[in-house]
Amino acid sequence: MPTDISNAVGTARQFTPRPEESYQGHYQSVNASSVAADATNSWDDLSTNLSKLNEAFQGYAVSHEKYLSATGHDAAERMINSESEDDIKRLNTIDAAQLYGYADSASNPYFKAYADKLRGGFLSTMMKNEYDSQYANTPARSMDEEAQRFSKFSQDWKEQNCSGDKAPLNQTAFDSGYNENNLINLNNLATTWTKTKNQNDIVTTMASAQSQLGKLIENSPTLLKTNGAMTSGVQTVFNNLKLMGLPASYREKLLDDFSTQLVQSGHIDATRLEQMMNNIDVTTNIDGSQQKASDLLDMQTYKTYAAQYNKQFVTKQRSDFIQQCINKKDRQAGFNLVSNARENDPDNAEAAEMDNRQIQNGIDNKIKEEKAIAAQKFKAGLRAYKTASVNAQKSNTFNGMLLAYMNGSDTYNGMPISSFSFKPEEMYPKMMETLNYYIQGDNGDEKMNYIERLMRLPQASALRQTITQNIVDSMDSIVPTSDGSPVCSDTMKSTLQFYANNPNSCEHLFGSEVANRARMLKTLTDMNGGDFDAGLQQFATYNSTDADARAGYRAQVNDLITSSNYTADGVPRLGGGSTASINVYANPDMQNEVADLATVLCCQGQSPYQALNSAGTIVQNSYYTYHNGAFPKGVLNDIGTPDDEGYFQDALDDAMASTNPDGNASNVNIRYDRDSQTFYFDDPYSGNSSYKSLAYIRQAAKEWYDRATAWAEANPQDAEDYQTTADDINNQRQDSSDEDNQYTASTGLHSFL
Repeated sequence: MPTDISNAVGTARQFTPRPEESYQGHYQSVNASSVAADATNSWDDLSTNLSKLNEAFQGYAVSHEKYLSATGHDAAERMINSESEDDIKRLNTIDAAQLYGYADSASNPYFKAYADKLRGGFLSTMMKNEYDSQYANTPARSMDEEAQRFSKFSQDWKEQNCSGDKAPLNQTAFDSGYNENNLINLNNLATTWTKTKNQNDIVTTMASAQSQLGKLIENSPTLLKTNGAMTSGVQTVFNNLKLMGLPASYREKLLDDFSTQLVQSGHIDATRLEQMMNNIDVTTNIDGSQQKASDLLDMQTYKTYAAQYNKQFVTKQRSDFIQQCINKKDRQAGFNLVSNARENDPDNAEAAEMDNRQIQNGIDNKIKEEKAIAAQKFKAGLRAYKTASVNAQKSNTFNGMLLAYMNGSDTYNGMPISSFSFKPEEMYPKMMETLNYYIQGDNGDEKMNYIERLMRLPQASALRQTITQNIVDSMDSIVPTSDGSPVCSDTMKSTLQFYANNPNSCEHLFGSEVANRARMLKTLTDMNGGDFDAGLQQFATYNSTDADARAGYRAQVNDLITSSNYTADGVPRLGGGSTASINVYANPDMQNEVADLATVLCCQGQSPYQALNSAGTIVQNSYYTYHNGAFPKGVLNDIGTPDDEGYFQDALDDAMASTNPDGNASNVNIRYDRDSQTFYFDDPYSGNSSYKSLAYIRQAAKEWYDRATAWAEANPQDAEDYQTTADDINNQRQDSSDEDNQYTASTGLHSFL
């Protein structure tokens, strides 16, 4: 039966090197010899051999333990490093070994011990991070409180996260790793707490010293009247700083700031500044000697500035004294100034006499001015009475004229409305009141016609910019409250809903800024399934977004437009036909609108790339292109004809023809500027160019329609032959070629005029 010794011998034989030779026989002759046992040494030999065997066995055991320790440590490190943070927290060593492919090492006790120790250290670090997160903004009042709080948090955390199925297999090894790391964590806490406390103490001490020195500067005019008072006050402050242990570098900073502020006050001259600094001790050197303030400052520079500021201060004091005497009409103060100077300061007696002359002359002039002002006030009162009467009359005139105009009349009191003249401030209140009335009123299909007519009031051109800015400011003021709902009255909400429902009309009524914001609001409403309240809430969120964040989104969108040479595809042509592709980067108006809308979408969570594509699609559907130019569809909304698009095209064709009367009008290119609402026309071949305002083109389109109507009334039979519906016109446009659309009036009666 095998024994421990035989097993050990067998194991040793397995690892004993053998000679490199094959299995072959070595035949030698057998020599007969007599053998006799040595009875005297047999027990000694046995003892010696057993001792050697024991040494070999012990050496093997130690070597084997070292092997288990090394392999266990290496496997434990590799397993812990490969585990996720969550797995280290929730899996014990055996579960982790099976999950991460280290099941063969699970029988190694060193592996389990090392793994639990490493796990304990890792979880200690995780616990420290959670502690920092929880107590970052509530520092302890003392280091003992910090240590006690950390120890309790550590123990509670370990009980909560390292028990049950998550409990370590080797508690001793786990506690060793956990507690060793905790000692490091506690030391770091102590260092951080001490450093923070010292910094806070320095900040508090500096603030207190700055306050005390500031009060000394404030009271310096009084303190400097007594020799040594200012110096004593400053020295007291710096003595306290030395007692409190404020580092020398901070004291030197305080001294520099104090000296600069004192000099800039102008209260002290160069001589007294130098005397004071020579008598203030700031720091104590290692050898016990005192370092004066004058040793730490560039006294020559400070003395130069002190002389300049003091001169300015003295001059201002004299000026203030003179003005005070003049305001009070105190002639005696001037005479006293001269007498005191002659007795106490003869060197400045001449300057005092000059000041007295200024006082006496100033009082004389003041009396004359008061008499003149009294006369002017009397005359102004008469003028104000007359002006108030005139203003009231003008206000009544404008109100009556506006009422007549909105009722369809072009005259008032027998005079053309265009002949009346008013100042903008006389018209603005009534114009805004009337505009809001029609926006919020229930006028059905006529609402837009009323607003259109109001904005076409001849005198309204002077107010357009003011009205536009008022609308822009009101839209930008919509921000969310604490609960996320927008700050918006019911009246304002209905006004915003009107803008969102009519972004194209806003273009020609109020300009590009209002139209862009209206389109933003409409887009957000559409994104929320037509829910205007949700769209308005997101619009308010956009308005409240940090300006730097919005600028960052806009910059990213513009970079994408530039880098990709972004093109808006499918822009419809004015008059019909195939669509066109417009280079957004080459069209500043379109780029600005795309960037504005994309920025809004970025603020709602879209990436700049997604926002650019979404905004580009929306914008391209709200533009027309004609003769290489692009302009918003809104410029031709609500002209008041059955075919606004066709008559607007006729008006543009006329403008192109007048630009190049002797050439081919089809060569003329169009460009539209949204800010000024102006169309520009130029012929690159002839060099001819011109421009027309949007209002002019819209009026020209209306006149085209009026002429067509007059012709139809004068030629009823011919007109009946050419009667077409809107669908007929659109179908004919769709069927026409691009070449036809380059310079062909739209189909209808107006095409024959």
